[in-house]
Amino acid sequence: MFIRYELRPVLEQHPADDERGKCTSYRTRSEWEVARQICERENIPCVAFWSIYGVDEKGLSTCIGDYDEEQDALAIFEAMLALPRKVSALLSEGRYLARSEARDALGPMIASAPPSK
Repeated sequence: MFIRYELRPVLEQHPADDERGKCTSYRTRSEWEVARQICERENIPCVAFWSIYGVDEKGLSTCIGDYDEEQDALAIFEAMLALPRKVSALLSEGRYLARSEARDALGPMIASAPPSK
């Protein structure tokens, strides 16, 4: 069970001396941009993308999905958080919803989303 979710920029680097390559997620956009600039300057092939992680109570991160575009990752991230926010808001209002009411209230929030990589 995850206690929080994170959206992070990622670089998959392929230095000439490393067949497997290296994949690194960054906590900040500025760290990611510096790493991209270093790859460009040193001619290290790299692929930039965005990942959504779930973090458990021990602080361990599990990748949930990878997305080529930041806006796709952000759309999924927001959709993942929308349902718990809506349920939390309803409960804070002291509302209990019967199954049919829940379907009507929450159904529009469940939509098709861009596929993961």
